Amino acid sequence: MICSFFHPEKSIQVEIHWRLNPNIISSPSFEELWRRKGTITVYNQEFHHLGNENLLAYLADHGARHGWSRLRWLLDVERLVNDHQIEKEGLTDYFKRYGGEVYVQQAVWLCETLLGSNLRLKQFLPNEANRKSVELAELALTGIQYGPNMSDKYMAKYKRNIHSAMTPKQKALLLVKKLLPSSLDAEVLPIAKPFFFLYIPLRPFLWFWRLMKRT
Repeated sequence: MICSFFHPEKSIQVEIHWRLNPNIISSPSFEELWRRKGTITVYNQEFHHLGNENLLAYLADHGARHGWSRLRWLLDVERLVNDHQIEKEGLTDYFKRYGGEVYVQQAVWLCETLLGSNLRLKQFLPNEANRKSVELAELALTGIQYGPNMSDKYMAKYKRNIHSAMTPKQKALLLVKKLLPSSLDAEVLPIAKPFFFLYIPLRPFLWFWRLMKRT
């Protein structure tokens, strides 16, 4: 899902993603992201970036998956929302097609609680997601207070709550994804390309093998 490159002298890391959300099969295509892209000019050179609505959804999803363990992620959300125009139609359309409103609301709650922010975004968000988003935000706040001493038990509880916030469609797609072969299977047992179909029946055994190696 991600290729990381690190410059040892400048301490700069670049991550190349091929999908916004690694846990969901259904996500915006490159063509859709390109249609909604934004452009900035730096030293007379144009650079393209994610459109504001797609970037907001990605930042919220990424922060939620990692329990907002880095507060600068919340600063990114605050500056994006307050310094740039977020189109209600674009954000609503994204939520309708791919979900994620719970994670944006979680980010808004944490920004207001920890940073004292007043984000111009509440009118864009559906009220029915409030309860779950507040639960996730309060749980993330507990993890932030733990800091580096965060326990495995807490992380397991947090991940369960993140999973419960998914829509039924997202949960079904995630289950399908877990049943399909992955690059991790190829690392455990390389198979020639004409026989890739064998990864499907071998998937449970390869998963169990990886599990045993971690314990």
